[in-house]
Amino acid sequence: HFVSISAPWYGSKASQVLEESCSNSSLGEAFHWLANKLHRCDPDRPGKVFHAYESLHPAYPPFEGLAEFAAEQVSFAMCGHSPYGLTSVYSAAMEGLARAIGFGEKNDGMVPLSSCLLPGKAYDTHWQSAFYSAGINHIDGTLRSGDGSLGSSRQPSQWVSSLFTKHTETVLV
Repeated sequence: HFVSISAPWYGSKASQVLEESCSNSSLGEAFHWLANKLHRCDPDRPGKVFHAYESLHPAYPPFEGLAEFAAEQVSFAMCGHSPYGLTSVYSAAMEGLARAIGFGEKNDGMVPLSSCLLPGKAYDTHWQSAFYSAGINHIDGTLRSGDGSLGSSRQPSQWVSSLFTKHTETVLV
């Protein structure tokens, strides 16, 4: 079984905002702090993001057909739909980042929900779902903050844990 967590199958315009954050341009100190705190800025190329983030641009050619291919391979997926997410040191910054990016739809602060959802899969807001639409932000998807205390849609750690208790051949990618 393959697992997807917060994947940008169609890219994200957040890549351009991250680039601006690393260069400490008009976005301000809060975004510069977040980009550096999360190690998104390339120390070998001051003012630039790591090359991996440059490849997140929605027009990046390899995205063509990627979501459809992944939908055939992935058995479990979690996508966040709340930039504030679980209350943590990152919550306000992720909310601010989402506003600066201006996704115009639900998102996790880095990836718009429409880019994360795999085609043909039914997502649910309960952590026991194979395809989980969680009230978390992109950083919460890394399980840094554990689970939320309110509601079944804020349980990323519980969701991941359940994959290993129910399925013996789970592979995280």
